[in-house]
Amino acid sequence: MLRGNSGVSYVCLGLICAISLFSRQIEAEELRYGRLYPYCPYTCDFEKDGQQGLVIDIMMAVTAMNGMTYRNVPVPSKRKFTALDSDFSNVTTVWSTNKEAMASVVSAEEAIVAVRWGTATRKDLNFTFRTLEDLKGLILISAASTDYSQEFEKFLQDGRKSGQVLMLFDENQERGLKLLSRGRGDVYLYGMDPLEYRIKKSGYSDEFKITYAPYFPTAYVYPGFSRNNPKAQEYAAMMTDGIRELRRTGRLAKMLAVYGLTDWAGDE
Repeated sequence: MLRGNSGVSYVCLGLICAISLFSRQIEAEELRYGRLYPYCPYTCDFEKDGQQGLVIDIMMAVTAMNGMTYRNVPVPSKRKFTALDSDFSNVTTVWSTNKEAMASVVSAEEAIVAVRWGTATRKDLNFTFRTLEDLKGLILISAASTDYSQEFEKFLQDGRKSGQVLMLFDENQERGLKLLSRGRGDVYLYGMDPLEYRIKKSGYSDEFKITYAPYFPTAYVYPGFSRNNPKAQEYAAMMTDGIRELRRTGRLAKMLAVYGLTDWAGDE
């Protein structure tokens, strides 16, 4: 009897250990994207927009191809790198225009999206943002970002003090459009695709026009992994190979078509 009970105990203990080990393996093989504010059509608010967004669609597809699970974890913009290093999230996105951020992570070799900057203005305003001089006499509405150049960041800080710049710290595109509609600003600066998406969604198509802003270079956005993560190189290679496979098989083209986007391959 004692040997039997002892045997059962050992069997149960073995099962518990096996289950515990299996759970840790699953947890270790989960991609946790430090999702920032909605930036649809790249990252969307599913309840509001009915879509996940291209970046999330790609990450979900690549993780599924590799037998991993995927989860969004909300992270404030200013904490995306600390969240990454603390392993709260284990993947973020870094912009090619932010050299410091690119150098701080292990990134995939393939971009997950390309962002062109644009401006929304009233249709009667003849405006193209080529240099800072073009903004003279105009009030700029701009989202706060960690991916601006030092020159433009200084312009924003000086403009906030003088009243030439209205800064949106909550990344609320609809609020920016409302300020523009009410005449609180003359130019709303944002990514072209998100601007077009939100203007159509919010019913402002007849009121505003969107113009490409050549002042900014195109930003190529890459999945990035903490250098503290022992699997960073493995995960970066997985994303590189996965994006290339999605492109090769035509799945990426179908994903892009859902959002009305085009492939950036060859532009980088």
